Amino acid sequence: MARRLFSVSLLKTLRTQFNLTQSELGQRIGVTKAAVSAYELGKAQPSAPVLAALSREFDLSIDLLPNNLAGAAGSTLPLHSFRSVPLLLEANQSAFAYSLGTGAAPYSLAECLDVPGLPLTSEFENPLVVEVAGDMMAPTLRAGSRLVATPVPPPEWPYMPCGVYCVVYRATFVIKRVQDNHLAERQHLLLHADNPLGGTHLVRAEDIRAIWLVRWAIYAPVS
Repeated sequence: MARRLFSVSLLKTLRTQFNLTQSELGQRIGVTKAAVSAYELGKAQPSAPVLAALSREFDLSIDLLPNNLAGAAGSTLPLHSFRSVPLLLEANQSAFAYSLGTGAAPYSLAECLDVPGLPLTSEFENPLVVEVAGDMMAPTLRAGSRLVATPVPPPEWPYMPCGVYCVVYRATFVIKRVQDNHLAERQHLLLHADNPLGGTHLVRAEDIRAIWLVRWAIYAPVS
C-alpha cells in the first residue's frame, strides 16, 4: 500500500532526497528529462499515468498533491513529511551487534538522517537507516546503499515472509535474504546472499538477537 505524503510542494526535494537526476527520474516514470524539469518549475502538469508512476516511484500517495508540483517560491516540505531516523553506518555495525549479542550496554547511534515519507503508524515505529557493507547482496544492494528498516517483534520471527532483512545473531550483524524460514518447525533460519560469493548462513533460533525488515533504499551509489 502506498504511504500518504501529507503535502508535496517540491518535486525536486523528493528527487534529490532519493539521489536521482532529472534524467533518471524521467526514465523511471516514462517521461523525458525536459518534462521532469517542467514539472519542477511549474511549467507543466503531469498526466494521471505520470502521477501514478511518481506515486509508485516514491511509494507515496499523491491524492493530496497540489496543482503545482513545483510549489510556491521558497516553499518547503512540512516538517512532518520527514522523520529523523537513527543511522547505523557500516563502521558501527560490529559494535552495535556486539552490544545486542552479549548483553553489553546498548550501543548509542549518535547520527540521524532525515527520511521523507515515513508514515506515523505503528508499522513504522522505531525505524533504522542501515548502510550496506560490502557487495554480498549485489546486484540487489550495492555497498554504500542506505536502507530503511523496521524492527520485527520476536513473536513474528517464525512467520516472516521471504524478503531482505537485517539480522543480528550472536554478535554478528548481516543484511541477507530470507528465502527459507524454518524457525517454527526446525528452529533455524536460512539466510542467503544475492551475490553467489556470499553463500548461505544457517542461523539457530537461540542465537538470533534482533531482526529488521528492509523496506526500501533511500540511497544507492551510482556506478
